[in-house]
Amino acid sequence: MVRSKITTSGQEETPQVFPETPPRAGDMPAYTNQVLFEMNNTLGKIEAKLDGLVKAVDANSSKSDALDGRLVKLENKASFLTGILICAVFLIPICSTIVWWSLGERIEAALRIDPAAK
Repeated sequence: MVRSKITTSGQEETPQVFPETPPRAGDMPAYTNQVLFEMNNTLGKIEAKLDGLVKAVDANSSKSDALDGRLVKLENKASFLTGILICAVFLIPICSTIVWWSLGERIEAALRIDPAAK
């Protein structure tokens, strides 16, 4: 706050020149120290919360890795079963055709009912 100077005419006049003295070393006001201590305390609390957050992320990461491994195994099983199903769709008709071609006459002969046998 700048103090006004009263002149001889009775009017207030603001000074235009101010003293240029640097503050002495060690003249730090008490509230500045208090602010620094509180800031240090707050940073310590933030650091503790950050450490807890890092531990939680690490725990979730290990759970995520385990789940990822399970999903990979499940995908492998699904692709294996899909391969078996595709093979079955093609191989069953081919095999049944080969069996019918090779044994067809015998099967038809065995299924024919001889009307004279009655």
